[in-house]
Amino acid sequence: MRELHERKILPVLISYTVPYPNMGVDSDGWDWIKIALRSFHDHFDGQKVLVIDNDKDDQAYEPKRDWLYSYPGGIVVRNPITRDPRFWQDHDTVLNNHHGLGIDLAVSYCQRHRYDYMLYFEPDCLIEGMEWVKAMWRCMERGAWMSGFNRCNHSTRVIHVCPSLWKVNEPPCEISFMRQPIEADRQHPRFAKMTRFRGFTKSWDKWDIGQRNWWIAALEGKACRARPRRKDFTHVWGGSGHSKRQSVREHRKWRKIKKYLD
Repeated sequence: MRELHERKILPVLISYTVPYPNMGVDSDGWDWIKIALRSFHDHFDGQKVLVIDNDKDDQAYEPKRDWLYSYPGGIVVRNPITRDPRFWQDHDTVLNNHHGLGIDLAVSYCQRHRYDYMLYFEPDCLIEGMEWVKAMWRCMERGAWMSGFNRCNHSTRVIHVCPSLWKVNEPPCEISFMRQPIEADRQHPRFAKMTRFRGFTKSWDKWDIGQRNWWIAALEGKACRARPRRKDFTHVWGGSGHSKRQSVREHRKWRKIKKYLD
């Protein structure tokens, strides 16, 4: 596989940490972002990663920001919406509903800087090779608008946004990655078969982040589930300062990830 920049692919990561006690002095809740970025650059040396700073303005986040803005492999862009204190007056920091706003900003950045593809992953990830990207790229070469390989919770069909690869000038990226109303789409005759939602998700009034973007591609046969030939991408699910996060030091791959921490 050629270098990502030759394919006009920009790697993107949204930096966000759910507030937790003593986060100003205890980095355990946001150590995953160090692991994600440093393990990524172990295999994609020299590739810049667009990091959207999606946290609120608060002194507790300063140690994290200091690290991010000094990290040599990152292009850090502050989300002006989450920087505005008025945004947080009616917004729950724990629910992280603004995650999609960060992805929207990343899509806009890709378009303005003439990238054709956005390679999206999240802070609570460990990267151990390049096959995860190659597998998604093979889908794009076959004409897909988006690709990924993790399934969403409570669905056997919907592709999770992490990790994923998107063609930024196609219809799925023309709408927001924020949670979107689902009821009109639920009336589509193919909805149940295509989504295979189970449990409480059947009663959701909104798609989760990035899911309606997948739906737009899937309806046109342009959403491709990638088939990596080996597992070299681990998504922790619930890291990065989540209130029920798994400690970095408790993770089963601690021996592999401890080298990425200070």
